[in-house]
Amino acid sequence: MTISAQQIKTIHALLPAHLKEPEAKAELIASFTEDPARSSTKELTALEADDLIYFLRHGVNARYATYATFDSSNRQHRYILSLAHQLGWVVYSNAQRRMVPDLEQLGGWIRKYGHRHQPLKQYTGADLTKLVTQLENVVKTKK
Repeated sequence: MTISAQQIKTIHALLPAHLKEPEAKAELIASFTEDPARSSTKELTALEADDLIYFLRHGVNARYATYATFDSSNRQHRYILSLAHQLGWVVYSNAQRRMVPDLEQLGGWIRKYGHRHQPLKQYTGADLTKLVTQLENVVKTKK
């Protein structure tokens, strides 16, 4: 999804004065996207633009744990949590006294890279299988 004209206008309106200089704005975009080759708001995807707008409005990155909300009775969801463990996407849970999947990191990945860019619970059938395959490929490249 490409960025909309409205999103570009919103970003420019929200930018603080010190970031309106072309070099400063280019550095912000490159840093935000973690891609030094991109330096213009026009090079952002619609999802990246939404994240940048959220950041400029609230001063913090958007929260993504809701994208990783899972159904513990769904075998594929449990497997996705296993893949998150294999990737090292874990945090310590005081309540459970063990390492558990980092739903914030998993949700961020699902939102940004999942082929449908939607919450895990909205994936069904073949789409869920494709998401599992995507994550399996990430695990393979990390080894």
